[in-house]
Amino acid sequence: MVFLKFLGILGFSFIFEIGTITSKIDIQKIRVLENLNLLDRPKDIGEIPIFPFEVASPSEKYGGKLSHEMLESRKGWNCVTGSSVENNCFPYNFNLSKEFVSGNILISTQNLTNLSNLVIIASEVNKQFGAETRELDRFEFEQSSRTSRFRIRFNLSSQIRKWLEEPEKTKFIKIDIYINGIIVDNVEDYLEVEPFFEMTVFEYFESENTNCTGCYLSTFYVNFTEIGWNDWILSPPGFYANLCEGSCPDEKLGGTDIIQEQVCAPNYYGSVDFLIARSKYDIQKIRIHGLRALSCGCI
Repeated sequence: MVFLKFLGILGFSFIFEIGTITSKIDIQKIRVLENLNLLDRPKDIGEIPIFPFEVASPSEKYGGKLSHEMLESRKGWNCVTGSSVENNCFPYNFNLSKEFVSGNILISTQNLTNLSNLVIIASEVNKQFGAETRELDRFEFEQSSRTSRFRIRFNLSSQIRKWLEEPEKTKFIKIDIYINGIIVDNVEDYLEVEPFFEMTVFEYFESENTNCTGCYLSTFYVNFTEIGWNDWILSPPGFYANLCEGSCPDEKLGGTDIIQEQVCAPNYYGSVDFLIARSKYDIQKIRIHGLRALSCGCI
């Protein structure tokens, strides 16, 4: 069913496309993949990418759900390091109780008028030596004659994963704002609220906390090389469609003797980005929603 849905969305004539791909498309494929930094595709069909988060075995945990949490600054607007007090700095505690999936820092500005060369930089401050900073990401905007308000989202997922592996969970994030090459003294005058992190986490259902006693997420990897689709699906080499397995207890409807049979099914879906060759000279990047199961539950 997943494959039929996938092909239907792409609008492919399967026989025609597979038959017309030539060496010219291979050259174009390499060129595009190189520009997108996607040349590190697995060469072995048995080489499967790492699943974005660990899946529990059915014997110990029973499915789970994705949720979104907000991580706010602990004190706000300044950080006390070992050698100084850093202004425009925000401490965050990354001591998470749930499994981390992704995270962004959200920066919202006030209404700004007659902007000229706006630059907003997020950096990590060294807790021992405050003057030492490391840039994490930046936003640049050249010019605008009208009033503008920005809602900037920096994806720091890979950096947060590294922080979570470190023993020190408190991190200092400094926000610098430049207007026409001049740094502003107090970012509080330009920001609507303190920057905060939007965190996506995965929470497992423990057997003692749920009546769903045997429903769990099982990894299922669709390898395009293995099924012969890698000539027209240029990237990724495959994706985790995943399956929901296990049994669910029957449940009585309230106030009746009617027993409703529950099934183990996906309750949260994820998207997949594809780079595809529709013809020899037409290569497109598309996103298909609801193609992979990310969590399961009894419904």
